[in-house]
Amino acid sequence: MKIKFEYMKNLRLYIVLAFVGLVTSCSEDDKVTVEIQNTVRRGAVLRTVSTESSSFNILDTEAFWEVTIEEQDHEDGDLLSNVEVYAGFVDNTPDNGTTTKTETLLKSVAASAFSSGPNGLPRVSIKVTLAEVTGALGLLESEYEGGDQIAFRLLLNLSDGNSFTDIDATGRVSGGSFFSSPYSYRASLVCPSDLAGDHPYVSSNLQAANGNPCPVGDVEGTVTFTDQGGGTYLVSDLGFGQYPSSCWSDGPATSVAATFVDACGLITSGGLDQYGLTYIWVITDVTGSELSINWSNDYGDSGDVIISREGGADWPDLFTQ
Repeated sequence: MKIKFEYMKNLRLYIVLAFVGLVTSCSEDDKVTVEIQNTVRRGAVLRTVSTESSSFNILDTEAFWEVTIEEQDHEDGDLLSNVEVYAGFVDNTPDNGTTTKTETLLKSVAASAFSSGPNGLPRVSIKVTLAEVTGALGLLESEYEGGDQIAFRLLLNLSDGNSFTDIDATGRVSGGSFFSSPYSYRASLVCPSDLAGDHPYVSSNLQAANGNPCPVGDVEGTVTFTDQGGGTYLVSDLGFGQYPSSCWSDGPATSVAATFVDACGLITSGGLDQYGLTYIWVITDVTGSELSINWSNDYGDSGDVIISREGGADWPDLFTQ
């Protein structure tokens, strides 16, 4: 546990130093500092405030994707002209034929549609229904299914003639907690999902990145999948008992971002634990009420688990890519 603690302590120190560096010396390529130098183009960001719905139920044409954004420029929003919303189709299920669609402009949100947020900056909620997207892209029902995605891209236009979109933002701007300005989003096409419950599990072959002695035998416990809506589930322990075991003697691997998505049986992992580590699940077998998964995180931990569905019901046909 000491090694992991030192790792996290150093990581926090790095983040603090990186933030100080961001405030004091952002590069010209970032194009997002409120003001850099007189010779450098002044930038702006569209900060993601919240995502009210991040997926589409393919059986409901009125299902919607919605995000609330906040605009900030070096004149505190006075330069805002409009935000253009584009949509493209991502075909993740080529078994029904490969479908390609050209990115299309869905709508333009004028500055007048924004209202003042709690900090005085302009905010607006952008809502798009599945019917709007498929109509604009010319997508037929036979051309998409669960597991495919709609790619949204925002283009911010300022009254001074400057424009900003996803290619103008580096990682610390698009994904950072301060700016949180990706300009682009992916909304999964999903089917109604029912995976919630308190599911008993048996973990084996647990491995710790630091070489700590993990249990030789099985580790048993219960994992809770909490339905967040739209096929998204919150997981009480992404590592199925690995942290609480002798591997780390720590709390369960979870956080508010410890989630996975069920898109008509396609399970997309990538949830984060309390240390910000990403977990990848690979489904190796589904037989009746038993779901077998091999998991790993980007710190180097790994393990195998068999999850028995609460109540003994059969799992649906779940799979990972």
